[in-house]
This record gives sequence, C-alpha cells and structure tokens, in this order.
Amino acid sequence: MSQFLLLLQLLLLLLSAAGAAYAFKMAKKNLCVMCYFGEGATSEGDAHAAFNFASVLDCPVIFFWFVDLFPSFTFLLWYFIVVHT
Repeated sequence: MSQFLLLLQLLLLLLSAAGAAYAFKMAKKNLCVMCYFGEGATSEGDAHAAFNFASVLDCPVIFFWFVDLFPSFTFLLWYFIVVHT
C-alpha cells in the first residue's frame, strides 16, 4: 500500500516536495508526496521550477492547489482588474 507524505506550502516547500518525490523514486520506494499550497506560492518562480522538475523527471508527487485569495506579493485588486463603463 502506498503512503503519502504531506507537506504544507510556505513558498519553497514546492521544491522540497519535488525533491522528496525524486528521492523516493530513485530509492525505488512505493511512496508519493502530496504538496498542498495556495495561489500565493505560484507567484514565485520556484513553483514553476518545481512543476517542471517533477514533470520532466516523472516524480511521484501530487501538487494540490487551492484558491484561498491570499496572493503573497500582489494586491488582490490587481488580480481582478475590471474596467467599469
């Protein structure tokens, strides 16, 4: 039976999740990593690097993205710019 390693996201943990998944794959362990993060984490380049790393190396990782409306470095108003006429 597979086991899951749960990592909570604080910006750089996406890379840690991808790295842990790659380590599990190289050790031929039947494990999967699950990383739970909000959209604030995706405003950093590290998130995209982690997605690319995990995809290219076929790592056993699940990235669980939830929309919590708390972007880390961008005002919420800038995400949803609507021109009212």
